[in-house]
Amino acid sequence: MIIKSLSHWSVSHLLKDGAATSPPAALKGRYQYSGGKRPSNSVTGNAHREITGDISVTTAFYFKEFYNMSDINLENWPAKSEEHQKKYKYFLERANKKKVLKQLPVLHEEAFEKIDCLKCAACCKTYSPRFKPPDIKRISKHLKMRETDFIETYLRMDEDGDYVVQRTPCPFLGEDNYCGIYDVRPSDCERFPYTDEDVLFKKFNITLKNSAFCPIVFYVLENLIATV
Repeated sequence: MIIKSLSHWSVSHLLKDGAATSPPAALKGRYQYSGGKRPSNSVTGNAHREITGDISVTTAFYFKEFYNMSDINLENWPAKSEEHQKKYKYFLERANKKKVLKQLPVLHEEAFEKIDCLKCAACCKTYSPRFKPPDIKRISKHLKMRETDFIETYLRMDEDGDYVVQRTPCPFLGEDNYCGIYDVRPSDCERFPYTDEDVLFKKFNITLKNSAFCPIVFYVLENLIATV
């Protein structure tokens, strides 16, 4: 099967004579897919692909076969998300889990390419992650604080017994929307918005909540409904 176009590269390495080659130079010619079963839509794979010539792609990359994902219009997306809540719930409850999991890595990467979180930061301004014991230990050490002092200064315990920030926006969110503790941030922050995990449909109530304020979740859900 000949692949006519690539969607985007995900930390892929194109090697020619042992040296890294930029994608534009290497994309000349045609791509031969040799990964086994013919994909029906989008594929994430690690199988060896050969490019006409002497360049080999041996690292995973994402591609789309013959056509692109739906071009989701992000204009006025919060209103659209509110209108589509019932549709999202219906889809997440009945979706083919295997098909969804195959699509998620592609859509997750694509969404982050199209949407700049630094222009939004709604998650940091409106909600709090859970600060689990390993998070508290790691962040306290980074800030050179005792754990008890860190908790007393920044956290409170919510109705579920989890430590969360005392108030929003997050005290570590800068005016430029950059995170002041990004390298040691809570695991909830690192994983958010869970659009590359099965949490998306396993805890669909959280997904529905997130879709109301996170354009990444909106984008992924709209594309899943259109393509799965």
